[in-house]
Amino acid sequence: TNADGKFEFVNINIGSYYIKASMMGYLPFRSKNFSLTETIPNLVLDDYLLKASSKTLNAVSITGTKPLIERITDKLVMNVENSSAAVGSNALEVLQRAPGVTVDQNDAISMQGKQGVLILLDGKQTYMSSADVANLLRNM
Repeated sequence: TNADGKFEFVNINIGSYYIKASMMGYLPFRSKNFSLTETIPNLVLDDYLLKASSKTLNAVSITGTKPLIERITDKLVMNVENSSAAVGSNALEVLQRAPGVTVDQNDAISMQGKQGVLILLDGKQTYMSSADVANLLRNM
């Protein structure tokens, strides 16, 4: 249809037809059958008005989840709140499962082989030694 809801079919073969229209929020419409013949090749149809549907939704629920790993500017963020990796594990064990992160036997945390990784908890820098950070994460 155009902006006014008007439509036109051109070069239609002779035969029997009907018009069917539907739109979300409205009841579907089906016209009566009509015929195009050699004596009536053109036909102007009545105006059709779709009736609004009385069905309404009681509630709409929209859910979203953050990806497990997110890169934000110069940070790599691991969102573990909905991760199966966090079930039954402490924060240090979850961190060890993160890609590229290793924790050695001395609790030194490194990322992609680089020592001196800055650990942020809830977006805040931790001013502790690597062993203290590992101990804190072990108890979370």
